[in-house]
Amino acid sequence: MGYDPHSQFNNPGGNPPYPPQNPGSVPPPPTPFDPYQSQQPYNPYGGSPYPNGGNTPSQPSQPGYNNAYEPTVQSQSQTSYPPPGGVPSAPGYPGYPPAPNPYSQPGMMPPQKRGMSGGKIALIILAVFVVLAGVSAAIAIPAYNTAQDNAHSTATAEAQSTANAQATATYIATHFPFSSKQVLNDTLASNNSEHGWASDSLCKFSGGSYLAQESKENTFLPCVAKSTDYTDFSYEVTMKNMLGNAGGLIFRADDAQQEYYLYMAFYDGSFGFYYYNHSSGFKKVITGDIADFSTSKVVLGVTAKGSQFQFFANGKQVGEASNSTFSHGQIGVVVDNDNLISQANFSDAKVWQI
Repeated sequence: MGYDPHSQFNNPGGNPPYPPQNPGSVPPPPTPFDPYQSQQPYNPYGGSPYPNGGNTPSQPSQPGYNNAYEPTVQSQSQTSYPPPGGVPSAPGYPGYPPAPNPYSQPGMMPPQKRGMSGGKIALIILAVFVVLAGVSAAIAIPAYNTAQDNAHSTATAEAQSTANAQATATYIATHFPFSSKQVLNDTLASNNSEHGWASDSLCKFSGGSYLAQESKENTFLPCVAKSTDYTDFSYEVTMKNMLGNAGGLIFRADDAQQEYYLYMAFYDGSFGFYYYNHSSGFKKVITGDIADFSTSKVVLGVTAKGSQFQFFANGKQVGEASNSTFSHGQIGVVVDNDNLISQANFSDAKVWQI
């Protein structure tokens, strides 16, 4: 039998020959089998010694087994180093063809990296919004509470102020002098040119007060502030060291015409309200008593509104009356001599307009 390059018996015990690459060419001589050459030492840092990607290498061909197209296993030492003696090893058979690229076909594109979906973006935006809303609330709520507290405090203060003002107004409306509009405040320590108090031997400023002194019997002495003129008002004066019959206040007077309203306190603690004019003399309107009267000191007051009058001693009302004889006029003080010398010191004249 002639030499058949493709026969399985040409290489007993060795690897089957590769198919010839060129038809008609002489095949290369078979590689001698070396049972130790294929044993690779352990290399912990090296890659897989198998060229087929880690699969178990093929076993040597056995006689009678047709393995003509299975490649011979090449060890790492065979591919990296020449054999001893510098003799190159026989060329090995070519390896498996490269794996096909699934994306090399026309129209096939490798998968693109996917971006975030619209749902994820919406969730992120929502989370940011929630965080910002929480921060805003953390800032705004205390500020709002502070503003509310301030507003409440302001409202409370305003309400308290209003209540105080109402209480004050109520007190003024129900207590002498029934007004907060003071238009005259004179200590009577000296003559005030604005008020024009009478000043002579009978009505004079002495010892820090205004002294009225009448020595003629059955005579009253008016001492008038001629530059004053009031209609509706409260008038108050402090009288001290009264001697004689009586002393007190003059109001709505016209000294030039000798017309006067008189409110006088007597030495026995009684009082009288009179009016006087030069043609008809004294006319009594009412009389009464002052409970805590003292000749050493008494504060006398009167309120005149139209034809209505109220009388006070030491801040307490002692009587009231109605008369329309005089509508306005001057203020002053008076002492009355009834068989006894009468005198008194006056101070702290005050007038409130009503």
